Amino acid sequence: MNQRAHPSFNRPEALQRVVGEYLEMPGLSLSASQAARLWHLDARQCEQLLEVLVDRHFLHRTSRGLYVRPSQH
Repeated sequence: MNQRAHPSFNRPEALQRVVGEYLEMPGLSLSASQAARLWHLDARQCEQLLEVLVDRHFLHRTSRGLYVRPSQH
């Protein structure tokens, strides 16, 4: 996803929830669709949220399309 797709992402509560889940569960590895179901977000919002966290270097997207903490890949 290009960076122009999410600069206006404005769901700080969702970002905090996702960050908290990844910090509380070391080893968490989710696809975008799994994350959307877990956090009750629509697919587009979830992909935007995950890309924000990738851009901030909080998450890494693996070659298999899974979102993990950078130390796990």
